[in-house]
Amino acid sequence: MLAVSASTDALIYPEDLKRGAVVCDVARPRDVSRRVVEERDDVLVIEGGIIAVPGPVNFNFNFGFPDKTAYACMSETMLMALEGTYEPFTLGRELSVGQVRRIGDIARKHGFKLAGFRAFEKQWTKPPSPACAPTPSAAKARRFQHPRRHRL
Repeated sequence: MLAVSASTDALIYPEDLKRGAVVCDVARPRDVSRRVVEERDDVLVIEGGIIAVPGPVNFNFNFGFPDKTAYACMSETMLMALEGTYEPFTLGRELSVGQVRRIGDIARKHGFKLAGFRAFEKQWTKPPSPACAPTPSAAKARRFQHPRRHRL
C-alpha cells in the first residue's frame, strides 16, 4: 500500500491491515499510526520521501534524519534550483509518470538518491521479519479507501 495524504492525523491503524501488508508511508505527517509497528510484527512499514543529498551539506536544523538527508519535497526544490527551473513542479494532486521520470533523471544527474529504508526515525539494520511475507491474496494490488475518511 502506498499512503499519501495531507491529513494531520494518522489514518492507518493495526486493525486496518491484513497479515503480510507492506505499507510505504510517504505522507508527512505520517498516515500510519506508530501502533502499527508496535503491535504488528507481520506488517512492514517503510518511510518514503527521505533523500540522500550529495556533497557537504548542513541544513542547520535537525529533521530527525541522519546527516546529509532531507525530505523529498526539499530535495525537489534543490533539484529544480540546480536545473534553473523555477516552477511548482509537483504541486497539487495531478502528478504524471513523465514528471516522476523527469525528477528521477534530474536527481541521478546531480547525485541525489534514496536514503535507504527507514521506519519511524530508525534506519533498518536487518531485513524485515519473515512474518511480513505477503499471502497470495495480499499480493494483489488493491485501492485502499479508508473507512473513517471520506473521499475528496
